[in-house]
Amino acid sequence: MIFGCHNSNNGNGNDMSAGGGGGDGGGMCAAPGDTCAADADCCVGSCDTTSLTCVVGGGGTGGTGGGSGAGCVAKGGACTSSVQCCGLSCVSGSCAAACTQDGKSCGSDAVCCSGNCAGGTCAPVVAGSCKTDGNACSGNGDCCSANCQGGTCISTGAGCQPLNDVCFSGSECCSGNCTIPSGKTAGTCEALSSGGCSMGGEVCPGCTTCCSRVCAPTATKASICQLAGGCRIMGDTCYKNSDCCGATGSMLPGDGLVVCNMIAGTNPPVGQCGQPSGGGTCDPEGDVCGLRVGTDTCGGNAREDCCDCMPPKYNCCKLDKAGVPRCYGGSTSTCPNGYDGSPGCCIAAGQQCTFSAECCNGAPCVPDSNGVLRCGTQCSNTTGVCTADVDCCAGLKCTVPPGATSGTCGAAPPPPGDMGSSCSYIGQTCSASQPCCNGTCSNSAGAPCGASDQACSCFGLIQ
Repeated sequence: MIFGCHNSNNGNGNDMSAGGGGGDGGGMCAAPGDTCAADADCCVGSCDTTSLTCVVGGGGTGGTGGGSGAGCVAKGGACTSSVQCCGLSCVSGSCAAACTQDGKSCGSDAVCCSGNCAGGTCAPVVAGSCKTDGNACSGNGDCCSANCQGGTCISTGAGCQPLNDVCFSGSECCSGNCTIPSGKTAGTCEALSSGGCSMGGEVCPGCTTCCSRVCAPTATKASICQLAGGCRIMGDTCYKNSDCCGATGSMLPGDGLVVCNMIAGTNPPVGQCGQPSGGGTCDPEGDVCGLRVGTDTCGGNAREDCCDCMPPKYNCCKLDKAGVPRCYGGSTSTCPNGYDGSPGCCIAAGQQCTFSAECCNGAPCVPDSNGVLRCGTQCSNTTGVCTADVDCCAGLKCTVPPGATSGTCGAAPPPPGDMGSSCSYIGQTCSASQPCCNGTCSNSAGAPCGASDQACSCFGLIQ
């Protein structure tokens, strides 16, 4: 299946056009060599108290930072694996100041950025592979994260490890799959299957590779595929059939056309949403679909076949609040062309849904006590249930625990200095008084929000 998208500028995937802030990493952080006041300011490493610059190594003053997504643990803090630490080294349950780069002497696996001390020297887990976070680099192409800042590979800020980067368990990988060599504690994140689209959190050069067809910058200046909120779309990770758009029992267009295809040998067990053997006849409600927006090229060859939709099929494919083109309700719904967000044409609170843009009054589509996605009454506030940032009230981040498809909204790190007291993350409500942390404040058609537009959200996208 080929999908569609809506995107905006930037040729190199590292433009922070709105002055910082990221879809998954919190406010802008400082790269190695940049000015800082405390460890919390640094993407990786710590803040040297003499030079007041971020260093990979050197003394720090405590606190947390943004190197591992939703905050990393500073030197001296408790840890179970190195990817939790700002310095990318966890020794005897405590974060060290900085990991030891490849090619330098070591006494144990734990001190190495790669997690692999071979014959007294830190070395990649897989010879000849990309460089893991914390290692020296000369350009983005050297790094597994495709993010070289100040001569050091740093985290994507996705909150999960991308393909080929270091991992200690499958739950640390965006793919959910960590391959660890025999006798070692560290391995590398591997794809669940060959080919296909890139799932949420993976590095992307542009929208065409992403399952969601949304590639956006993070606080650490990396470019990652955004995770679509609500039910999981085709190609993304899942843990059971009901996680997927179109699973049996949804009682919505396309019911039963998609399953969670579990991948043998993964630990913890993980799968991908996909069609069962024999394939499906149409795209279920909530799944990604084809949609061309203006001169956008990503959706030009995408499938336009939303279930239960009368021709022209593109009438049922609309952008959600994060800019992901998705199948809305079909022709048998109360709205002839699907749920388009207009008055009287949305899913009421308490009714089943597949993603938040279908719900009335901008409410989220989140799991109830039985795990069934239903429309709420308003955006999720602090400690409220969420599946992605789009479900949370403006300025809050959604933290999803490893091995789960939903989590809770919570306070985000302070926004970039020019964003004021708060800024909105991808998919959240925005306005002249509530700016986007990155990207453009857009209307439901994907155009910049105008004075007369009533419902605008942040699209932080890369063509």
